[in-house]
Amino acid sequence: MESIKIEILYTPEDLQKSYQIHFNKMYPIRSKMVLILGILLVVLGILLALLEHTGSRSLLLGTSYIFLGFIAVGFYFWNRATIGKRMFKKLPDFSYPYIYTIGDEGLLVTSKNITTEVKWAHFWKAVICTDMILIYPNKFRYNLFPKKYFTPEQFEQLTKLVVDNVHTNKK
Repeated sequence: MESIKIEILYTPEDLQKSYQIHFNKMYPIRSKMVLILGILLVVLGILLALLEHTGSRSLLLGTSYIFLGFIAVGFYFWNRATIGKRMFKKLPDFSYPYIYTIGDEGLLVTSKNITTEVKWAHFWKAVICTDMILIYPNKFRYNLFPKKYFTPEQFEQLTKLVVDNVHTNKK
C-alpha cells in the first residue's frame, strides 16, 4: 500500500474537538464527575432549603449548596468549552506544522523539535469518528488526525490502516 505524506498545522479547534472525543469515548463517566457533583449539590441544597422547619441554618446551608452546585456546573461547561484553546496555548509545539508519513509499518512524525518513527504495534487503541481519528500509545496520550487535512481517499486509507493495525472504537 502506498504511504500517505501529510502536513498538519493544528488549530485550537482541532484540539477542542479531539478533547471532546477523547473524554466522551475514554472517560464517559469520569469526565462528567464535576457536572454530577454540581447537580447533586443543587438537589441537596433544594432539599435542605425545603426542610427549613428548624430555622435559618438549614436555609443558609441549602442556599450555599445550591450556589456551589451552580458554580460546579458552570465550571464544567466552561472547562469543556475552552480546554482545546487553553491546551493549545500551553503546548507551543502545536504552533509548528507536523509532517506525517503514514505507511504499512507505522508513522514517521517530523516537526520542528521532533522526529520519531512509531510502529503500529506501539499503539494501544484508536478511536475513529467521521471527522477525526485518535490513535493512543497509552491511556492518556493520543495522536490526532482531523479529516480536513486529508483527501477523502487518504482518510479512507488511513482509516483502513488503523482498523487493520490498532484496536479501534468507532463512533
